[in-house]
Amino acid sequence: MHWKAGRVTVRIPRKLALGSAHVRVRTHGGELSNPVPLTVEGRHPAPVLLRVKPAAAHRGAKVRILGAHLGNVRKVEFGHHRARILHRQARKLVVRVPRGHGVLQITVVVPGGPSAITTRDIFRYGR
Repeated sequence: MHWKAGRVTVRIPRKLALGSAHVRVRTHGGELSNPVPLTVEGRHPAPVLLRVKPAAAHRGAKVRILGAHLGNVRKVEFGHHRARILHRQARKLVVRVPRGHGVLQITVVVPGGPSAITTRDIFRYGR
């Protein structure tokens, strides 16, 4: 934290959720300031999914996800089921297919937010 001429500069924790929050400053004497609004914006561009290889597989299979901005991925979901990330690079992820069935959307989440929903992130179980 840095304080100068009525201005406070702090480092925002990485795990702080994106969106609106209120911040209060505590003095050395223990007094709290009035709440001040703060908007936390993503520092990382949202991931872009271009291709899923293979686009169909059974639970436990390895799947490659090709795209952009994938290096800082926090989680990958097949529908609402979290996949185990085996390998990550800026343009490629390798994940293990989690439980599930049917046709699902794959979502990749980075600190800046989730991937957009497109027709390129459709996955089918069991083929």
